Amino acid sequence: MIKDSQESVFEYMLSHKIHTKKDTRSIRSLYGEYCTGNLVVDTPYQRNFRWNRTKATRLIESILLNVPLPVVYIWTSEDGRLHVVDGKQRLLSVFKYIGGYWGEDAQEVFRLKRDGIGVEAFFPLIGKSYNELQTGIKSIIQNSDVQIIILDEPFRKEVQREVFSRINMAPTPLKEMEMRNSDYYGPYLQALKSLAQQPEYQKIVAIKPIQKVAMYDLEQVLRFAAFFHDGYQQYKGPLNNFLTADISKHQNDEDIDDLRAAFWQGFRDVVLLFGVHSFRRFYQGTFEHPDGGWPTEFAPLIHESFLYILSRYTTQEIEQRKDMLREALIHFMATNEEFIQVTASRNNASSHTTITRARFRLLERFVDAQMQKDDGGYRQEDKELLFDIPVCSVCKQTIKHIDDATPLIGKKEYWSQRLPENAVSFCHRFCESGATLNFE
Repeated sequence: MIKDSQESVFEYMLSHKIHTKKDTRSIRSLYGEYCTGNLVVDTPYQRNFRWNRTKATRLIESILLNVPLPVVYIWTSEDGRLHVVDGKQRLLSVFKYIGGYWGEDAQEVFRLKRDGIGVEAFFPLIGKSYNELQTGIKSIIQNSDVQIIILDEPFRKEVQREVFSRINMAPTPLKEMEMRNSDYYGPYLQALKSLAQQPEYQKIVAIKPIQKVAMYDLEQVLRFAAFFHDGYQQYKGPLNNFLTADISKHQNDEDIDDLRAAFWQGFRDVVLLFGVHSFRRFYQGTFEHPDGGWPTEFAPLIHESFLYILSRYTTQEIEQRKDMLREALIHFMATNEEFIQVTASRNNASSHTTITRARFRLLERFVDAQMQKDDGGYRQEDKELLFDIPVCSVCKQTIKHIDDATPLIGKKEYWSQRLPENAVSFCHRFCESGATLNFE
């Protein structure tokens, strides 16, 4: 007999019991449903497709060996379509092979990989596409059975996500952003995804394919959104808790016009200043290698802080001081030791409360100070004209990038005045004496 204290547990179990039924479908049947759109593999709360061709090849080999495939979980929506709750990676791997392509653009032919074939008898299949297989081998793949568990209606969205998250506790755990996508999918997350997927944003941030698969680009937009809502002054680490709290609070928000406007304002201000180098941190050289430069890799700490701080200024305000502000910020990123420290990943700068607040505060103070100054007449075109002999006047080595060149004109904040028409010497930012800025 159930104790009184457990009656509510028993009642919950009865009212929330998930009803299921088992079925068996051939790959041929499932692929046909997929091609007609009746089988929905890309349910919104799932992770992106992240298997590589080696892993997909091993799955094809397992099918040819008649190894039973793991169960696929499906639910049927009111319109009669089948939605995959778990099994996306396996099904898409097979469907991609049968369909003949690999990748989103369907341009690359899917051929079986050498390192995915473990049985010597199957070596003749290495490098073969589906269309290059013999008819009998194709039939084995098409006629192979897949065990299905169908989750009966009513199957609420929160139950879908709960089942998905529990199934995916092992063996390949989801990344934090993938779990948020599963647990908190709704209008807010859809809107953030729309921002992250815009071509102009994707082109600039240039997220690596493997990071994009793990929704790394979506996480960057969420990071901006969380700071937009709460302000960096209220930030309290760790970062994952901060992001989860934001998406939990705003999960059902449909109107994000203010957030969207601020995001694009900050983005376009940053791009106006730095172009293809946006969201990278300019670094100065070292004693052994005095040349500084722009890294190609995206810097998330620079992204969230620059996006947030510059979003408060209009494009017109940035345009009026564009050359001066760009030069000042490059020098700031390269030479301000405190900012360099709080943007260093080795300091766990994305989670530590004090470090995170300091990063935003330092940048905010510096930008605000520069924006309050009159335009002193500094022009990038003047620097380019004077930069005809790119030799460092200190170390006598060639300065390889104009952004690494500091004009020696007797003033620390040289960007606050117009450059002389001639007789300007340059040096590496590293070689400049006393380069650290005093902006307090």
